[in-house]
Amino acid sequence: MRRLMKLPVTRLGPQQIGGMSAIAATMAGLIYLSLAQAPVSMIVVNLAALGFGMLLLLGERIARSGGGFTSTLMLVMALLLLVTALFGEATEGARRWIMVGPLFIQSSLIVLPALILLFVGRRTMLSVLAMVIAALSLALQPDRAMAGALLAAMVTLSVVRFDRTLLIPLAASLAAFTVTVVRSDTVPAVPFVDQVYYSAFELHWLCGALVLGGTALLLLPAFAAAWSTGTGRDRCIVFGTIWLALILAAALGDYPTPVVGYSGAAILGYVLSIAVLPRKTCKQTTRELQADDGERSLREGEDMKRIPVME
Repeated sequence: MRRLMKLPVTRLGPQQIGGMSAIAATMAGLIYLSLAQAPVSMIVVNLAALGFGMLLLLGERIARSGGGFTSTLMLVMALLLLVTALFGEATEGARRWIMVGPLFIQSSLIVLPALILLFVGRRTMLSVLAMVIAALSLALQPDRAMAGALLAAMVTLSVVRFDRTLLIPLAASLAAFTVTVVRSDTVPAVPFVDQVYYSAFELHWLCGALVLGGTALLLLPAFAAAWSTGTGRDRCIVFGTIWLALILAAALGDYPTPVVGYSGAAILGYVLSIAVLPRKTCKQTTRELQADDGERSLREGEDMKRIPVME
């Protein structure tokens, strides 16, 4: 405990960095939507999603929840994906959305990033089951972009901190991505949602640069891995992998552009994934810790010599 108390805490943790990135990227997206003359309702939805997400972030307790609760929460999140795949709204043979009033909500964008990050720090039989259900759901939908993000995250996690509990989720995510590649994906592009990187440059190169800059900000929390340790470090790395995969999917295909396009689900999903990252990070090398231990042992030895011996 005394060792932990001696660790210097950085001024900005991954959550703080992520919160500022979410706000800045959403603002960049709102400027794009305004310049592209998108419906006002789209701007309102993005703003509402950001406001609601920030409220959740301020009151978050996800990353510090008890183990049993976390595993149960993961299972509930995975079942939501399965319900979407079985009973969600269908478009061109794909079932990726649920209806909330007049809005089509892509549930995987909201829950999958946070689900993956929870799994980084909670590897139990129940959490493994949740990951398998999530992979199955993405294969059934099918959703190539989200399945690719899941596979990329599992591969990254296998590299940074491998154990045998990863074998089943890794195999399931690989199988899900393979299914989505084999199955046809004919969902048409939606204006202001898909192909945003290209349409922004068609408006003006400054608008395109703004959108790309906002997108780059989404990856900033991943760099907190450089001054993080343990599970916090792993989550930051996997966080970057997830959102990089989704950005690449949006650039290469007709998939939602994270945060800078019209998508309240992506904004909520980004903020929820931030909520799983640590609030604060500590920076001290192993060599420094060992030096502290050595100095403390030396002092304790000197103190023992000063204790009078009773004869």
